[in-house]
This record gives sequence, C-alpha cells and structure tokens, in this order.
Amino acid sequence: MAVAFVQSKSNFQFGGNQTLVFTSNVTAGNLIAVFIAWDATDGTLNSVADSLGNTYTLLHNPTTEAGGRAGAMAYAKNITGGACTITPSYSAAINPKWIIAHEISGANTTTPLDVSAM
Repeated sequence: MAVAFVQSKSNFQFGGNQTLVFTSNVTAGNLIAVFIAWDATDGTLNSVADSLGNTYTLLHNPTTEAGGRAGAMAYAKNITGGACTITPSYSAAINPKWIIAHEISGANTTTPLDVSAM
C-alpha cells in the first residue's frame, strides 16, 4: 500500500488548554503526525495524548528559536480508529499557539519514521 494523505486539522489558540479534534474519524492502522508550537522557551512538551489512547513518540522537543518561540513534533503509529481529540501537555505554564495534525495511511505500522528534521 502506498503512503497517502487522509486528513489534516489545525487549531490556532492563545492560552488555555489546547486541543484539536479531527473532523472525521481516524482509521485504525493509520499514522497521526503532530506539530505543536508555543510562546516560551522555558517549557517543553511533556506528552501528546488522544481520546483513543494512542501512544505518541516525541521528536525535537523542544526546538527553540530567537524571539521566545518553541516547537516540537510527535507521532502515533498503527493507531486505534474512531473520533479523535488530541491534547498536548507541557512541563511549564506556557502560551500555546499552534497544533497541526495529519492522518496518513499506508505508513509502516512498526517503524514508520526513517528521518526527521525541524
């Protein structure tokens, strides 16, 4: 099976508890890739969780840039299907900004990542 884009969702929010809800149910066996950005370099992304109990692997956490911004990535492989709400958790009080998630089909269900960069 070829790797293919299924759906994306994004949420831009200042402050508060940030979540992202996919518009359509995600499909079992697919992959979810997440990018999260926030306004503080003193915190890191502790974890990413979703309403289906999928396990996320964190990458490049945190990647910082001048101006007090930070970001990180995460992915969940061979996911459980259904209605999916994604919630990041941080190590410190920060000002969340963006969360972007993609559902991808056809990815290797055991070792889907061969390289990453931020």
